[in-house]
Amino acid sequence: MYLFNFFFWGLLSSFSLPNLYLIPLGILGFYKFFKNIINIHSHKKIFLCVIFFSFGYFLFGFHWIIFPLLVEKSFIFFIPLALLVFPLFLSLFLSIPFFLIGIYKNSYSLSKNFIFLNTLIYSLLIFLFEYLRSTVLGGFPWNLFSHVWAFDNNFMIISKYIGAHGLSFLTIFWFVLISHLLFHKLHKFSFFVFFCFPVFLYIFGNIFFEKPLDRKIQVRLVQPNIPQELKWKNEYKKKNLSKLIDLSIKNKGNFSHRIIVWPEVAITEFLNENNQLMSFLKENFNENEVLISGGLRRENEKIFNTFYAIDRSGYKYFDKIKLVPFGEFIPYRNLFPIKTLTHGSKDFSIGTKRRLLEISKSGIFIEPSICYEGIFKNVNNTEINVIINITNDAWFGSTTGPYQHLVASRFRSLERGLPLIRVSNSGISGAYDVNGKLLKSMDLNTDGFADLDMSIGKNDSIFSKFGNIVILYLIIFMLIVSLLADFFIFKKRLLKK
Repeated sequence: MYLFNFFFWGLLSSFSLPNLYLIPLGILGFYKFFKNIINIHSHKKIFLCVIFFSFGYFLFGFHWIIFPLLVEKSFIFFIPLALLVFPLFLSLFLSIPFFLIGIYKNSYSLSKNFIFLNTLIYSLLIFLFEYLRSTVLGGFPWNLFSHVWAFDNNFMIISKYIGAHGLSFLTIFWFVLISHLLFHKLHKFSFFVFFCFPVFLYIFGNIFFEKPLDRKIQVRLVQPNIPQELKWKNEYKKKNLSKLIDLSIKNKGNFSHRIIVWPEVAITEFLNENNQLMSFLKENFNENEVLISGGLRRENEKIFNTFYAIDRSGYKYFDKIKLVPFGEFIPYRNLFPIKTLTHGSKDFSIGTKRRLLEISKSGIFIEPSICYEGIFKNVNNTEINVIINITNDAWFGSTTGPYQHLVASRFRSLERGLPLIRVSNSGISGAYDVNGKLLKSMDLNTDGFADLDMSIGKNDSIFSKFGNIVILYLIIFMLIVSLLADFFIFKKRLLKK
């Protein structure tokens, strides 16, 4: 029964993630873990408890993993495996630090007078393994602790200084500190800390100033909302293309110079080989328009998931570099002779081209990003004016998956100090400025288009200039704060005696 309790508390903590944002439940789950792990002295039992806690956390947080398997009936049998293996693998990155914390608390814990220093040690362990999850084996920086603040842009702006991982560290410290204060029956102080940190983030977000960007572009976001099960069927390809064209040219108004953005693999053809289709696309747009679209590309029997920029003079392209395991390629294919979730049995190949595209010799440089790539931190480039991320989240249905994917992309935009244009097949599509402020959006599972005049350019953030070294300084600062706080608490207790 005690194992189920730990599973439940882990599941409860995951309610703080997008799209629920029930942060108090996240803190409650952490508090229950720390309160009960202290009573378990067997290393084996501690290990089982942290596994169940972590599994519960990741199982609910990534429940959407089964929905892509429902698109094709042949993958239904993999659902139990996906529900078990994927969350269990991710849980290692939370259960290992929690196991070390459990052993530490039961064997060599610092004095009760060192609440803040203990908190810092535990927080550093959890943070370190979250960072490892984001980097090892290609990395998976999805549902970071910092993402619990994405319900309001004002809470996210601090990531321009310390990055998403820096905000994760502060959030973990906050979670653990409140848990410890409650454990030590410092209830008044715990309530103060609970409210103090969000207030600090919100005030910081509201006093943040940026220099205005002096360049504007006209953009149309096109969200066709084509069902995933119909996307690749030959009898629907013409109809799907017509819908994309209609949404692109409808009610142009005063838009004469503009960028039209379609989602990932909006065109399910090898565009580089289909001259007739390429000519057809050019004919539907004037000389002052550029079409951004996802499509396929084939070269030397290799197939690529490709980002196309098409105008009257021709096209430029970028091939996807970060491929989705089992979705776009099968790792260790000799061991797993199965087809990918995406159409066809042949794996996509990894692109090698530089992440920079100039639009029609306009001096506007975009950073192309396809789906999964939007969650990864890219190498900074001073020439870039805007990030354009195209994706297809129809795989996830109406789950939290599309919301979580969007959140990760927004944090990368804030870190870089770059505006973001994001277009998804079924939503959520939107445009965001350099401070992460929403300019225009389209809801999940709707079709339509959105027009906007958008300021673009680069507002170098502190994090884009200095990178992860900022997090190191943050940790040193928190060490000083923790030592001072413990000193004053200890001094106050001595005076009472």
